[in-house]
Amino acid sequence: MSSILVIDDDPVLRKYVSSLLSRQHSVEAYESWSAAFQALSENVYDLVMLDVEMPGFQGDAIAGLIRRGKHGKIVLFSSLKREELSRRAKECGADGYVEKSLNPHDLILAVDQYA
Repeated sequence: MSSILVIDDDPVLRKYVSSLLSRQHSVEAYESWSAAFQALSENVYDLVMLDVEMPGFQGDAIAGLIRRGKHGKIVLFSSLKREELSRRAKECGADGYVEKSLNPHDLILAVDQYA
């Protein structure tokens, strides 16, 4: 069972993703970078999923800070167009990206390739 940290400001999506992924993984979810900061400093995660566009920060900018830590893979999580999301993931050194999709099967498959 992989440990996953989800950082996303949308409460409905955050709850949905957490519920869906917690069937196969240990999941913690936070609404902001500041809320997740302590968890990141105290725990080790196999996968960190960062929303790209959040109030107060851009997930791709934070990915570099997390990369210097002890965590496993980092993926950007967004509804941006695939080309833009792919470009941002490459530029910030993330391991990849997961498109925000409400199709449970696709979301689980995408996450499982990184977790």
